[in-house]
Amino acid sequence: MNFYSLYADGTRHRTWRNAIQAPDKNAYLITPGTPVLESNGQTWSSDYPVIAFFWQDVYFQVFLLLKADSAEYYCNIITPVTETQQDIWFIDLAIDVLVNKTEIQVVDEDEFEQRCLEYRREWIYRAVEAKEQVVQLAKKEWGPFHPATVERWRDWAGGIGNSGNSL
Repeated sequence: MNFYSLYADGTRHRTWRNAIQAPDKNAYLITPGTPVLESNGQTWSSDYPVIAFFWQDVYFQVFLLLKADSAEYYCNIITPVTETQQDIWFIDLAIDVLVNKTEIQVVDEDEFEQRCLEYRREWIYRAVEAKEQVVQLAKKEWGPFHPATVERWRDWAGGIGNSGNSL
């Protein structure tokens, strides 16, 4: 599965390729070392497994970063995804929520404010609403932020690595 993050004008912002479908319909594994392509042509990758969660009709997406000694989250506020058999497409609405053991941080709200002229009115309203929803889920440790969720996905990703597939 490939993920395509777009700007509001439809140009590509970021691309992830070759994610592995997880047992849950809305989850995908991005293996360590998988290149991520930026719109400027640069690439980067993570040294750890990442579980990507996408849901239909939701204005956010969650990356669970399965670091060796901790779990962190990078949450994008986005438009609802468009999904085909091989691809997931979404418009990144600039606001991000970062979550680790000690804090929940909302970032790039200034970029969101600058880009609002490019966004549909509904996107603006839904983005603010989604940001608050993600913050509340993280504070309460619900859904993807629940400690049992982390352990479940860490065990699953580790099992992929132990079954002969490289992580």
